[in-house]
Amino acid sequence: MIAFAYVALGGVRASTYVAFLKDVLMLFGIAAVGVGAICMQYKLSGGHADSISPTLPLPSGSSLVFAITTILYQGIGFYFQPSVTPYLFTARSAQAVRRAMIFMPLYMLMYPFAVFATVFALRFLPPLSNPNAVFFHVAGVLLPPWMVALAAAGALLAGLLVLAATSLNIAAMMTRNIAPGLGRRHPKRAINLAVILFLVLALVATAHAPAIMLTALNVSGYVGIQFASLWFLILTGWPASARIAGLGLFSGAGVAIVLFASGVSLGGVNPGLIGLLVNCAIVFCPLWRGRGAVRVHTKKDLL
Repeated sequence: MIAFAYVALGGVRASTYVAFLKDVLMLFGIAAVGVGAICMQYKLSGGHADSISPTLPLPSGSSLVFAITTILYQGIGFYFQPSVTPYLFTARSAQAVRRAMIFMPLYMLMYPFAVFATVFALRFLPPLSNPNAVFFHVAGVLLPPWMVALAAAGALLAGLLVLAATSLNIAAMMTRNIAPGLGRRHPKRAINLAVILFLVLALVATAHAPAIMLTALNVSGYVGIQFASLWFLILTGWPASARIAGLGLFSGAGVAIVLFASGVSLGGVNPGLIGLLVNCAIVFCPLWRGRGAVRVHTKKDLL
């Protein structure tokens, strides 16, 4: 209900206005918990090392490789996945794009601090029945209540914005591709109906089949970030035909999905990153150079 009211009353522009506040609260909350975890680990390790023992082994080997490669893969996705890049086609100028993208790497600060908080929980806190509650459990142990409230507000806004943006994207697909006639006759009613249907389905799936939602999120990440190879083509001006670009895209997505579905681990490397490497190897293969090359884009074409 909150997400629908947010979309219905605020529309597209509301997400833009609230996104900055959400980002500040999220980064503040995660950084505060991470710094608190670092300080507390040094304090506990020095003063109570004999009375406190780790409850679980620390990440190492393939688990550590998976964590690092996931950070790298998602860092690429922050710039090139389809949900991020559409605004490039409507940007007013190159300067507007720079202002919007220059702070994107700050998102990656979340991962090291989140790792610090997780390590603290593994070493010094008893195991929890719900692993998804680890972050706020650590926050409740380390931070005063008002800081926990700010972190919770950032998490709430993040979830709300993701639901709102996804709802609007689904609504646009439904009114323009699935039922274009309804969208032309009653555009506002059609959009609201599509948003309601999506939110209800998401609620039911999350409540009764959370594994399905988690799998859908993983698959969308493995597939969506494969579009980075197409942006690499545009930015580098590499001459490759649309057929080769499509072959690389589908091959990378297929490799990532097969590795994820089969559970095969190649040294712990994230399946999406392996798929992206296969994707780029096909797209940028020197054998295709000069065969049906596409026109080289200039900055004027892109912006």
